[in-house]
Amino acid sequence: MSHGLREAVAAIRRSPMLAGISATMTSLALLVVGLFALVAHNLSLGLTSVEERVAIIGYLDEAAREQDVVALQALISGREDVESVRFISKEEALREVRSIPEFGDLFDGLETNPLPASIEVRMAVAYRDPASLDAMGKALETYPLIEDVQYGGDWVDKVFLLRRIAGLTTLFLGGGFALVGALIIAAAVRVAVYARREETHIMRLVGARDSFIRLPFLLEGAITGTIGGFMALLLTWISYRIAGSAAFDAIGNPLFQPVWIPASWVLLGIAAGAIIGTISVAFALRSYLREL
Repeated sequence: MSHGLREAVAAIRRSPMLAGISATMTSLALLVVGLFALVAHNLSLGLTSVEERVAIIGYLDEAAREQDVVALQALISGREDVESVRFISKEEALREVRSIPEFGDLFDGLETNPLPASIEVRMAVAYRDPASLDAMGKALETYPLIEDVQYGGDWVDKVFLLRRIAGLTTLFLGGGFALVGALIIAAAVRVAVYARREETHIMRLVGARDSFIRLPFLLEGAITGTIGGFMALLLTWISYRIAGSAAFDAIGNPLFQPVWIPASWVLLGIAAGAIIGTISVAFALRSYLREL
């Protein structure tokens, strides 16, 4: 291993431009993946925040008695898919509506309160998908005390559709750019292997095994891929800082500030660079060693 590592480092020093091109192309490929990951992570956090505010509202019958409402709350709270149940009185509902600038003026000066009392049901984290929300809405409709149920099913469906689209876009486009980077590295490795063909041929003549010949090239690919991963990480972080500064300058105090990707994703991106470099070299050497 130490011999292979020394040879890999020596090869990089002999051909720094070639190694730089490989690392740069890897970094550009992973940069696109990193930017998609950054957008997807922040979008996921935003959607999660929206999902946490999703609630099913059951409007109560005007004749509902207090003890019956309390019993209904206890019954619904006992379900495993329910996180919390809150009773909203007519007076509280009116105060909440008046606190909204767009609707406050409409309810000023009213002699009677037209808003019904209601219960607000928030689902547990594992049950915030459209199917579970729809099932809970239909379950609430079966209770005699509840006259109507609202939870914005169409809007919830769109939120979850947006999450799926973001995930698939990141997966396919990010994977596609990573594949392009791997092909470019493989082409660069072919050039490096060809430049050292005499050395490789002599090693084969003196009885060196393919694994011995292949190891320095594989380590070289891993090193350049790792360097590319760190370069992509730096460029992604710069983009993240620029995006955060731009949002603050444009809005002053933005409601949503971009968040950096998790540390596990950072390590995965660097490891991906090393893996892409190693696999690219392996495929490039496979055909070449067969020709010797």
